[in-house]
Formats: sequence, structure tokens, C-alpha cells
Amino acid sequence: MWGGALALAVWERRRAPRVTDAPPAGAPARAGGVSVVVPARDEERGIGAAVASLLAQEPPVAEVLVVDDGSTDGTAEAARRAGGGDLRLQVVPAG
Repeated sequence: MWGGALALAVWERRRAPRVTDAPPAGAPARAGGVSVVVPARDEERGIGAAVASLLAQEPPVAEVLVVDDGSTDGTAEAARRAGGGDLRLQVVPAG
């Protein structure tokens, strides 16, 4: 019985799909990497540090989307300032 189970496990292992195009560990990120969505409402005090940290990640993120959910403070402006013109940052209104 154990011999049959072992044979089946080996057969299944050989049939399993292989990931051959994955980058090696430590390789730089490819274009089209991770997108980060940050929902924000009245976060003027902390959004700048969050945006700056996300844009400084290694490997770099592909884009950072800050979704401003009707903030009554300067959340959107603070996020844009922290981005410093980085084209990966988009600040969009919710809705």
C-alpha cells in the first residue's frame, strides 16, 4: 500500500506545473509590480509619511493610489506634497 502511495506522489509531483519565469531572490522588481491602495479620510497628519514610505520601498511599488474619502482637512494635498511629483502616485476622490 505504501509503495502505491509513493508512486502516486511521485507521478503527481512530475505533473505539477512549474514556475520557471519567477525572478531570482533579490532581483529588482519588474515593471507592473505591486499596486498599493490607501483609503484615507481626514488623515492630513499621517498621510505624508505613509506615502513617502510606500514610494521609497525596495523593490519599488508600481503605483500608489490614495483614495480620499471626502476628507475635510488637507489629506489630498498632503499626499500630493509627499509624493513630490512622483508619477507613481495618484490621489483620487472616492465615489
